[in-house]
Amino acid sequence: MKKQNKRIIKRILLGLGLGFTFIVLFLIIFYFCNPLSKFYRPFFKTIPYPIAIVDGKIITTKSLLQDLESLEKFYNTQDFSDLGLRVDFKTEEGQKRLKIKEKEVFNKLIENIMVEKIAQSKGIFVTEKQAGEELVTKAQEAGSTENLALNLKKLYNWSLTDFRDKVILPRLYLKELVDYYDNEISKQTPSQERIKKAHQELEQGASFEEIAKEYSEGETAENGGDLGWFRKNYLSDDIAEKAFSMKPGEFSEVITTPLGSHIIYLEDFQEKDNEKQVKLKQIFTQEGSFLEWLNKEKKDFSVKVFLKSYFWDNEKNKIKFSDPDLETSEDSIRDQSIGDPSV
Repeated sequence: MKKQNKRIIKRILLGLGLGFTFIVLFLIIFYFCNPLSKFYRPFFKTIPYPIAIVDGKIITTKSLLQDLESLEKFYNTQDFSDLGLRVDFKTEEGQKRLKIKEKEVFNKLIENIMVEKIAQSKGIFVTEKQAGEELVTKAQEAGSTENLALNLKKLYNWSLTDFRDKVILPRLYLKELVDYYDNEISKQTPSQERIKKAHQELEQGASFEEIAKEYSEGETAENGGDLGWFRKNYLSDDIAEKAFSMKPGEFSEVITTPLGSHIIYLEDFQEKDNEKQVKLKQIFTQEGSFLEWLNKEKKDFSVKVFLKSYFWDNEKNKIKFSDPDLETSEDSIRDQSIGDPSV
C-alpha cells in the first residue's frame, strides 16, 4: 500500500514538473516570438498570456489586444472629415501609428493599476455601487440604457460591463485621487517657478514658439507648442473658458489644472458648421501638479515586462519600445501626422 502511494506521489510530482517545464518553455518561446504580432494575435486575444506584472497584478495579452481592437474600431467608425482630419491604419505609416497606440494602451493598463493601488493605499476604495450609479448617469445622458449599450457596441464592441470596468472604475479612482491631492497634498507643493519664468519672458516680447521649445515639458515642445484645432468640448473647462475668450495673437496667464501648469496662445479661430474652433499653442510644465505628485508615487511600484519589444523605464514611469530606432522615430511620426487624430 505504501509503495503504491509512493508511486502515485511520484507520478503527481512528475506531472507537476512536466507541467511547470511546459509553462516555462511556453513563456520563453512566445517572449521571443512576440504574441502581439499579427500571426499570433487571434490566439492571444482569447488566451491570457502574461505580458506584465505590476506589484503582483498581472496584465495579459487578452486585455491589451481587446482594448487596442476597441480603440481601432472607434477610429475606424468615426467621421473626422468635418474637422479636416483622417485616420488610416492600413498603410505602412498607419501601422506604425497603430504600434504607437498599442504602447499607449499598454501604458494605460499599467497606470490604471497604479492609480487604483495608490488610491487604496490612501484609504480610498471605489465600490461597485458607486460604479453602478455612475453607469446609470451615463445611461441617462445617452437617453436610455439601451442607447448607451448600442453606442458602446457600435463604437467599441463593448458591453455595459466592459464600459464600467474599463472606463468608469479607472475614472472614479482617478477622480477620488485628484480630490485627495487637492485636499491633502496641494498646499505642500512648491511654487511654479519654471512656468512663471516662461510667462515673464513672453511678457518681455519673446517668441512663444521659442519659449515653448525651451520651457515646455509637453510632447509638442519641439513643435513650438503647436496643439492644432479644437472645438470647445474637446478642451478641459479651465482651458476652454480662456481659449474661447481670447483674440488671435494673445497668450494667457498661467492656468493650473490637475495635469500641470499651462500657458496657451490663440493662433487663430474659425467658424465651421455654426461652431467656433480655435487653433492653439501651449507651454506646459508638471511642476507643483497632481501629475508630478502621481509620478513620484509611481516610482515605488515594481513593474516587470515580459515582451521583448517593450521595457519599463523606471525613470520616466512608462513603457518604451525596446528598439531604440522605433522609440526615436515616434517623435517624427507624431510630427508628420498632423491632421490624424489617432496620434
